[in-house]
Amino acid sequence: MRWVAVGLWACAAGCAAPPDTLRGGQPRARRGLSVPLPAYPVEPGAVAVAGISAGGFLAVQLHVAYSATFQRGAAVFAGGPYDCAEGGALAAVTTCAQGLPQAPDVAALIQRTDARAASGDIDPTAHLAGEPVWLWSGTLDTTVRPAVMDALFAYYQHYVTAAAVTYEHTTAAGHGWVSPSGPNLCAATVTPFVNDCPPADPEAAFLGQSFGPLSPRNSGALAGSFQAFDQNEFFDDQDAPAHGLADDGYLYVPSSCVGGQVCRVLLALHGCLQARGQVGDAFLQTSGLAEWADGNRLLLLFPQGAPSAGNPNACWDWWGYDDPSYATKAGRQMLALKRMVDRVSSGATDAGQDGGAATADGGSADGGIADAGPAGDAGAADDGGSPVDSGSSGLDESDAGLGSGGPVPGCGCGLTSEGLPWATFLSALPVIARVRRHRAPEARLRRGSH
Repeated sequence: MRWVAVGLWACAAGCAAPPDTLRGGQPRARRGLSVPLPAYPVEPGAVAVAGISAGGFLAVQLHVAYSATFQRGAAVFAGGPYDCAEGGALAAVTTCAQGLPQAPDVAALIQRTDARAASGDIDPTAHLAGEPVWLWSGTLDTTVRPAVMDALFAYYQHYVTAAAVTYEHTTAAGHGWVSPSGPNLCAATVTPFVNDCPPADPEAAFLGQSFGPLSPRNSGALAGSFQAFDQNEFFDDQDAPAHGLADDGYLYVPSSCVGGQVCRVLLALHGCLQARGQVGDAFLQTSGLAEWADGNRLLLLFPQGAPSAGNPNACWDWWGYDDPSYATKAGRQMLALKRMVDRVSSGATDAGQDGGAATADGGSADGGIADAGPAGDAGAADDGGSPVDSGSSGLDESDAGLGSGGPVPGCGCGLTSEGLPWATFLSALPVIARVRRHRAPEARLRRGSH
């Protein structure tokens, strides 16, 4: 196995941090024009998380580690059990993606979860018992194979009452988020990894399971608006790109949440090669979430990953590329996303707020928000008003670090972002040595010196 790792390291050695990410030297210039994340009145406990692929793995991490926060549960497309990789990059791309040489060891992961809860590294698992869980696995998904999702289903069955867990696993779908607005055919595994699988409407299913009966889906122009917000402030070092996140994330504010009405929150996590820097507004506009948010008092948080050292595909940290504590409440990305949820949920609940919630610095949220328009037709200027633009992502490929659909620049391996057997393949391998060196003590004890 050592020669395989060395060869793959050489293949990925050219994948470095973006040129604007400076480490231990001069401060990195901020390019985003976003405002602080606003605060809105939110119903206590009315927070859920959803994600696809790497975002699915992180959604599980967040739900399990912060189960007292994500009380309305989790929706997972093509993810896996909590801390499946156990700090190992090779495990991430084999056991946790392909189910090879064996499926994830659910019993061992449950034991690991219980130990973390007992130590206080994650919330008590008793919170999970009645929290809704909705799972999707396509029968044609060869990126995160059904055996891995079967393991996630078994994992959740250990903690969550049977009636609260739904597992959809019979549709001939490829690897992707599934939405009636998806641009891809159901069986596809291609960028932007949003598939339409009629008559399925997963958003209706999992939002209804998490938040109760829904008002009808908006079938016309979106009535709410998107706003860019600064992600840097949620990290202790004020440097989101140093930890695999973009400068800017996005918040969708339905008109029903303007004016002081109490709302709910969904944290929506894209997958690898699916951040706005790679697919433009495709995930924001075609995930099918905003259409349901409009009439259902639902704020949508879309944090954004970005290429970084050891992570050229803008994946979330579910195997330890940035942080040996990645799967606990102390994990850098985990804590940053929790802080985002806490911020957006911290508005006053009294009526009479005028024209939008207050931002963190006391200003109005309205100034940074423009009409979203219908999906794919936002009609706003780049880098001004709304972050959503009809014709492009608003970022050129030098901003993104990668384009969509072509070879990964600088890696020289001939792999493309379309049809990758596992989107984190290149991003995982450069950190094998670093993750092994910094593996958590419990893993070193269990695995010995190997």
